[in-house]
Amino acid sequence: MMRLWINGRERHVVDFDPNDSLLEHIRAQPGLTGTKEGCASGDCGACTVIVRDLADPVLGGGAGPFVSLNSCITPLAAMADHQVLTVEGAAGIGRSAAGANRKLALDSLHPVQAAMVAHHGAQCGFCTPGFVMSLIGHQLAADAQLKDATRDDFVRAISGNLCRCTGYRSILSAAAAAAQATASAYRRPRDAVAALNDTPPINRPAAVVGSAVQFHRPRDEAALRQTVAGAAGDTPTFIAGATDLWLEVTQQCRELGPLIDVGRVAELRGAQCVDGRIRLGGAATHATLEAFFDVAGERPCPAIAALLRRFGSPQIRHRATIGGNIANASPVADWPPVLMALDAELELANAQGELRRLPMRSFHVGYKKTALRPGEYIRAVSFDAAIPLDALQALKITKRWEDDIASVLGAFRIEVADGVFKVARVAFGGVAATPLALPQVEAELEGHLVGSAAVDAAAARLREALEPITDVRASREYRLDMAERTLRKAIHRAASGAEQGLEGFTA
Repeated sequence: MMRLWINGRERHVVDFDPNDSLLEHIRAQPGLTGTKEGCASGDCGACTVIVRDLADPVLGGGAGPFVSLNSCITPLAAMADHQVLTVEGAAGIGRSAAGANRKLALDSLHPVQAAMVAHHGAQCGFCTPGFVMSLIGHQLAADAQLKDATRDDFVRAISGNLCRCTGYRSILSAAAAAAQATASAYRRPRDAVAALNDTPPINRPAAVVGSAVQFHRPRDEAALRQTVAGAAGDTPTFIAGATDLWLEVTQQCRELGPLIDVGRVAELRGAQCVDGRIRLGGAATHATLEAFFDVAGERPCPAIAALLRRFGSPQIRHRATIGGNIANASPVADWPPVLMALDAELELANAQGELRRLPMRSFHVGYKKTALRPGEYIRAVSFDAAIPLDALQALKITKRWEDDIASVLGAFRIEVADGVFKVARVAFGGVAATPLALPQVEAELEGHLVGSAAVDAAAARLREALEPITDVRASREYRLDMAERTLRKAIHRAASGAEQGLEGFTA
């Protein structure tokens, strides 16, 4: 059994399968079919809803922020003790299943919904609920700064939503009009949604019990270790955001289990500088890390911040975690090459509380294979806080700028002093069966004089070391060319002292 609140109404879910998604549960409720399934993979945004953890252990059991997410790839059980807002609740429709109340509620649309109507922001309307929820989510996050929101802010807010027929101009016009209307009419954006203010506080989190397979949701590391130890002969599947793993459920009809959700374990979340190292919790979300590395964050890093802004969509970044991106062992994952360039270490733990450290460069041992032992989980990843983060570059080659998987991703940390390459770190994703560090290329640069001879030697060694494949994203030849071009560009920028950050090419 589990409990959650949908549009201000408490619901106790007695019989559920932990392989059920939040979207499936929502659409099974009378009168709540506005949330759509478009792609079942978190790409189109038609399933967007807004959620808030009402008992966040990091906040001492207090309520967390409102965030948008893709309900199609969100496990239902992960939303226990959460407040969920759907497009019906935004207009006050979803408060009652009685059809007699629906027409009356339609007379009081949320400002975003009203603006979408006034500015002709929908044609077929299939995608419209997702756009509405993304824009309401943006309003809730912007809060007092909403009146100063710009077109770029609205573009970023809907970057995870796909419209095939209306055109984005009218949607962006609606976004701007709604922002001004909300900022003018309400003391704060959440006051425009009555359902968000009616949910009572939670005194204690409820247990989550799955009926078909086990689903465990520990709140702290002690409980996590106890859960792992109790798994006995069953090898548990660890999930946090599950934004990629859940595609095996939606696309391949696979049943996962037993499941251990580490997304709420307080010790595995957050980012901080401690003991001379920058430590990123294994369950830290990309949204958390984006704020941490932002120019106004605790540890500014232009390259990482800019890369994360292109990582999936806002809905994905609110759920996806750095540990999941690493442990998933995808050859095109964004984080591993960056962490290799930073000489990062992984902190791995097991049920007995034993810890071991492993260089990021040694973690991937084959296609979709890692050095994790049975029952181990990624507790954190860390790197030397003294590393100059402005020396890091991340060059991501994609077919579209946002919300796309890299054909090639090059990560470089090249430091130049007195005409010599003092430090050279080179790593790539998308060019081999695993994310790949290239010490042989680094050796052609480190300790050598800055000049074309060293650059040409490094480029030649790069081509010798890489054996990329041809697939739907890119050909072998294209990947080789892009790998060399990104290497040369990174060296040139480091040697010339150009401002560091994320640059990219579109194929």
